Amino acid sequence: MTVVDVLVSLIVLVPMGAIGVAFLWRARLGLDPLEWVAYGVPLGWVGSSLALYGLCLLQGSITTLLVLSLLVLLTVLTVVLIVDGQPVARCLTPDAPSVHVRGPIRGAVGIVAGPVPVLGNRRAPARSLGGALGGLGELRPLDLILSLRRPPISWLPVLTIGGLAVVWAVFWSRMITYGPDELTVGHLWFWTDGALHMGDIAGLVYGDNFPVQNLRLEGNIYGYHLLTTVTSAALVKVGLTPFAAICAASWLGWVWVAVALYAFARRVLRQTVPAVLAMLLFVLGGNLSWLLTIRQFNGTGDLVDTLHNHAYIWSGVLQDIFGYSNFNFYWVFFLAQRSYLYGLPMFLLILALLLVGLRTGQRRAFIVAGVVAGTSPLASLPVLLALAMILPFLALLSPTGRNWRRPWTCYPVVNWLLFAVAATVTTLPLLLYQYQSDSGGFEVRWEPDWILQGSGQPLWWYWLKATGALGLFVAIGLFLRRGMPPRARVLLWSSIPLVVIVSGWVFQPWSPDNHKLFAFGFVGLTVGAAAVIAELWRRGDSPVIRVTITILAVSLILTGLLTNLSAVASPQSWNLAGRSAVAVGEWARDDTPPHAVFATAQRHNAPVTMIGGRRVIVGFGGWMSTRGYDVADQERALRSIMAYDQDAERYIDEYQVGYVVIGPPERDDFDPNADAYLSRYPVAYEQDDYVVFAVSPETIDLALANGATLPEDPATGPSATPAPVGVVAGS
Repeated sequence: MTVVDVLVSLIVLVPMGAIGVAFLWRARLGLDPLEWVAYGVPLGWVGSSLALYGLCLLQGSITTLLVLSLLVLLTVLTVVLIVDGQPVARCLTPDAPSVHVRGPIRGAVGIVAGPVPVLGNRRAPARSLGGALGGLGELRPLDLILSLRRPPISWLPVLTIGGLAVVWAVFWSRMITYGPDELTVGHLWFWTDGALHMGDIAGLVYGDNFPVQNLRLEGNIYGYHLLTTVTSAALVKVGLTPFAAICAASWLGWVWVAVALYAFARRVLRQTVPAVLAMLLFVLGGNLSWLLTIRQFNGTGDLVDTLHNHAYIWSGVLQDIFGYSNFNFYWVFFLAQRSYLYGLPMFLLILALLLVGLRTGQRRAFIVAGVVAGTSPLASLPVLLALAMILPFLALLSPTGRNWRRPWTCYPVVNWLLFAVAATVTTLPLLLYQYQSDSGGFEVRWEPDWILQGSGQPLWWYWLKATGALGLFVAIGLFLRRGMPPRARVLLWSSIPLVVIVSGWVFQPWSPDNHKLFAFGFVGLTVGAAAVIAELWRRGDSPVIRVTITILAVSLILTGLLTNLSAVASPQSWNLAGRSAVAVGEWARDDTPPHAVFATAQRHNAPVTMIGGRRVIVGFGGWMSTRGYDVADQERALRSIMAYDQDAERYIDEYQVGYVVIGPPERDDFDPNADAYLSRYPVAYEQDDYVVFAVSPETIDLALANGATLPEDPATGPSATPAPVGVVAGS
């Protein structure tokens, strides 16, 4: 990722994000200007990507013209929503006198502002398209300058989020190295699922994968929350490589999630410093694995070397003295699970709208929150599960009346029903279309010891290592009444059931994936812990108490600090593809039919999918099992094709295989019968130790047109005896 890559990505991401900001401004939902921007940008990304996805389904592919046309349309709609030439509304801050603002321009500086206004309900006069465009002339430079000077600037969130943005920019700029000789990534946790995301983007861009099919399981739909993939595909169509698109979108997404966390925490806590602390507890929070770094320093005595080369001990954390404990959520999930880049901001927006609706009784906030929740099947499916576990308790703990003789009058039942209806009506069509027969990796079972992963350690010891002092602050917050913001207490109590439920019930075929749901409960825990720390600091009347609180607070973010330091100071390099594999992937991308099916080894970094965006009979077994797929038939077919036994031709026809790849991975995993293919099919491509055979009529004709030749004396049936392992063309 370079500066140019980021600038090019903004051509797409700015119009896509601006429409979300404009919508939140004009919807009059009671959000403040900071929230217009913090939630509006990812909301725009989600909504625009959803619209682009629908257009691609109609067209059957994603094209540059389609992307640019959508961007023009989004720009026009944004102008229509914003420009009215009138003062927008009267705004009332929680801590300051009322002020006037002009449009969302004021919201653009809300990120750096102190206490910000909550928008009133006064409606701005409607305009026609021509009138709205004509209103552009009413935006005078002096008005713009004066509007930017109004808010008091709080530098703490600016410097904090800005510092994180710089660190993450360095990290993402070195994340992927792609060239003719190799494809490498800069982190182990991206080495695995990063290959999946690269392949998904390549499939949309180069494989015309619309309607979306599972590239790694031929003949099956792809039930996956893929809006981040659609966004990255749009970046590719304006000039980026898939690898640069991933890095640029991920970096901007990381930064914007931090902004959204701060905005949400400030709404709940109503103060800047505790809100920044809550954001840091989430972004940098983690377990006690920083003790491993201290042990490393004790062993060497060299602090500089420890911080430069061993700031965070990546290997051994799972087994060493910690067993299987939670890591820093940002690095575990936001690095590998890109759907969180959209899922968490949407989750925060939903909660913010519901809090506004509960306070003001505004039904519109409930309805919009339900519609936003309905995008979860394509934005981030775990959001639905998290909401199902949190919202019943949030509703129960948020009465709006006190007539307990008629308890049904104490709750805004109609508003909650409107939310449920809006969410259901929006969710069901997306859920039924995108997932159909694919469960999306959803499975429910009772497994109370899943979290210990067979380590044999007591549960209390696991949670102590996984949370450190966070558990102490959360326990205090549950029963602290004076000084605890009411909304923070309600949010904290509403988040505890999610943690309890997920600790015993497993919702994924592979139980460690259950950790993904903890991230949503972690929001409430960190906001509550920040409120407790701020209140204890306020009450502390001695240096000893405040020093103790400081040490405990630092211990909560030390793992994240060391994680970020390690990623920047001692970058890693994990190979995904060497020179030959890169060449095979690029050939598959450029010179094979978009919907061609390959028989290749079940590796997560199969180049024909990761780089070429092409389909395979069956992909990496780890991904198959974690999503609950039964792939015994496909694996049997793949073994038969590789061995070219008596069933090989039948399986080639059944799975519509166009190419058979025989390279180092295939020789390691199978006993490929290269001689049988050499005697029957043309070699479509050959590179060093890779040879690819064209095996279907269409691909054979294409290979012959490109200069390949048929075997001089083609055999009439499968070879009875497989060739020795390693026999390739020219042997």
